[in-house]
Amino acid sequence: MINNGVADVTLIGNLVAPVELTMAGETPKGKIRLAVNESWMKDGEKQEHVSFFAVTVWGKRASACEQYLVKGQQIVVQGRLRQERFEDKDSGDPVSYIHIVAREVIFGDKPKAKDGEASEDTEEETPF
Repeated sequence: MINNGVADVTLIGNLVAPVELTMAGETPKGKIRLAVNESWMKDGEKQEHVSFFAVTVWGKRASACEQYLVKGQQIVVQGRLRQERFEDKDSGDPVSYIHIVAREVIFGDKPKAKDGEASEDTEEETPF
């Protein structure tokens, strides 16, 4: 019998904004906003859909993400889904949303500048 459920997810997408770093006590906490683009053909025409995800990353990984990642950069996020619930402070209505708590963040290529070169140094090593 399985006692615990599984809510693992892997996403490949692009950063919508720079990583927002805050502190939770003495632990760095990073907020990543990720856009995942899908495209397919239907009746000979290209269809597209973009999904947006909130990702939380903790500790040294959060600090590295804030330091090295740039808006538009492609990343791979592996983590688990987490549902948060709270009451709306104005209406008192229950609110629920799902975000991803990252276990791994794999850095992809930085976006290209208009001249075709990477917008920042892509040879820089990351700490993990």
